[in-house]
Amino acid sequence: MKQKRWTSLAIALVMAAGLLAGCSGEKAGPSASPAGPDTPQPSQSAGGAIAAGDLKVALILNGSITDASWNANGYNGLKANADELGFEWTYIENVQAADMEATIRDFCEQGYNLIMAHGSQFDDAMTAVAAGYPDIKFFVYNGEVSGDNLASIRNASDENAFIAGAIAALASKSGTIGWIGAVEVPTTSDVLYGYEAGAKYARADINVLSAYVGSYNDTAKAKELALTMFEQGADVIQSNANQGSAGIIEATYEQGTDSGLMLIGNTRDQYDDAPEFMLTSCVIDFPAAFRIPIDQVMAGTFTGGITMGTVANGVMSYAPYHDKADALSSEDKAFVEQLVADMSAGKLNAQLPCDYSAFGRPNE
Repeated sequence: MKQKRWTSLAIALVMAAGLLAGCSGEKAGPSASPAGPDTPQPSQSAGGAIAAGDLKVALILNGSITDASWNANGYNGLKANADELGFEWTYIENVQAADMEATIRDFCEQGYNLIMAHGSQFDDAMTAVAAGYPDIKFFVYNGEVSGDNLASIRNASDENAFIAGAIAALASKSGTIGWIGAVEVPTTSDVLYGYEAGAKYARADINVLSAYVGSYNDTAKAKELALTMFEQGADVIQSNANQGSAGIIEATYEQGTDSGLMLIGNTRDQYDDAPEFMLTSCVIDFPAAFRIPIDQVMAGTFTGGITMGTVANGVMSYAPYHDKADALSSEDKAFVEQLVADMSAGKLNAQLPCDYSAFGRPNE
């Protein structure tokens, strides 16, 4: 397995210089031109299948792989598959909106077979570029776009958030819980709606505080929001704030390990980040989700479309209670387990707040 890494600074230099150097010393062609007869194309068999040794995958992230949340899990999800299968891969972090299209085109010009973007904020840029490179496959994780060579997996983000909200409400002693998100975009707002709905489903009188950081990387602002919520009586907070999670954890430690406060992590089991406080986490199986387009590209069966990641198919779940098992009574734990079983069976669709009928989940 060969890995390459690019930074935001590197991309700035790329756009200025007009070429990108690979780890083997190769140089890419022009970075802003559509595909044409001189564009290097991925190597593949006549049937469209690509061997692992010929597969090149690029992952584009809007934040840092050290955020202990969304971007870190995207990086680790792709790395797990590359370690197993042995294909060449690269990634670039901290790509902002103004640079998205140019970054995607740069990877196209280098002959990558599969270009993956991590988050719905890349939807427009991936759609714009994919049309000009019909022989390259494009994939957006948690996106809502599709085309002949463009596919997405859309997480049912309200599902494990609904479970987390129920757990938070049942564990709260103050009757007030909190939720902090990064940026107010639909895929993040769906998490909030699920958290609120699950909390009310479990405990009708629960008070839910919510706020957005306004950034994917502002740890100081996230910390400030957490401190404000603690002052307002919240004793459980879920983070959906990407790198802001570090600020929320810092704020919680400042209250003391005997404060009775609890946290709910996001996208992976975050117990190790704050073992004294972590009640559970919303968990997403990133390696399994990323494996879907990778397998399709290698088999020559890639087709555009949108696949749902749900509790029922195992992409969405929640982490063990670890040291906080006593925060819920045996009756409360049984309630949560039944909630998960009912959700998997489709019996809670009417209670789930988001409309994913366009992606295959019925509302009723």
